[in-house]
Amino acid sequence: MNTPHLLRRPGLTRLMLGVLCVPLLAAPALGQATSAQSTITDEQFLDYLRQLAVEPPPPPPQASQFGVISGFGMPHGTAFVAGVLTDRRERRSDRDYDGSAGVGVGFGNARDAVGVDVTLGIISTTPSEFAEDGNLNVKVHRQLPGLMPDGVSSVAVGVGNLVRWGDAREVDQNRYASASTLLPLSTPGGRSVPVMLTAGHGTAISDLGREADSFFGAGVGLTSRFSATASWAGDEWITGVSWLERDLNMQVTLAMGDATDRLGDGRRYILAVAFTLDDVFSRWGR
Repeated sequence: MNTPHLLRRPGLTRLMLGVLCVPLLAAPALGQATSAQSTITDEQFLDYLRQLAVEPPPPPPQASQFGVISGFGMPHGTAFVAGVLTDRRERRSDRDYDGSAGVGVGFGNARDAVGVDVTLGIISTTPSEFAEDGNLNVKVHRQLPGLMPDGVSSVAVGVGNLVRWGDAREVDQNRYASASTLLPLSTPGGRSVPVMLTAGHGTAISDLGREADSFFGAGVGLTSRFSATASWAGDEWITGVSWLERDLNMQVTLAMGDATDRLGDGRRYILAVAFTLDDVFSRWGR
């Protein structure tokens, strides 16, 4: 069911409810208009209405990461669809735009047992060759206590490129282990600044997935909508900023590969857009 536009704004919703309650709140005062004392003054009543109309505080910031494999996974029944576009394919010196896509779904309970993420990657997105190249990836993850109060950690093992077809067969399987932790930090003024840290090792990380290497990254939540990330992916730095649109469950990330130009000809721009959907199993069962 579609929600009316006005009712999707909490401040306007509260104001509308306040207006609907005016007759009920005013009736006792009107009934006592002839008495010497009033139960509520006009100014007190106006203050009450102002409190109803105040917008609620924005959601707290959320940290995110890009460019490395996180130790966190998806909750049971959560699905995503994502698309990625880059202006340089395989770090070549000439500009060669390339796109890919992916869909995935989470199973299990990572808090009490283990969670399992299954992701399908579509490497070829040209309409005439769509899905001719792709792979299937599996991650098993488990949540652990955080390193500080209200924090949370997670470890994961998995295999990327587990099943592959088309051009994906030219890339080795990536067997990896990863660990991440979320630190709920705050500024001296009390503003929330969550930080996510990740470290891991895989068999196909650097040199375009041809060499085993270690990786690590850090992400920080700046506001309720924006976060920033920096990751070391074996042989290059990948930096970026993400924008979160909560109403649409959408995250848009603009990143730069080989941000320090360490590889000489690998610097490239990356645009990623992802949508998530919760409780897909219950939705399908309706």
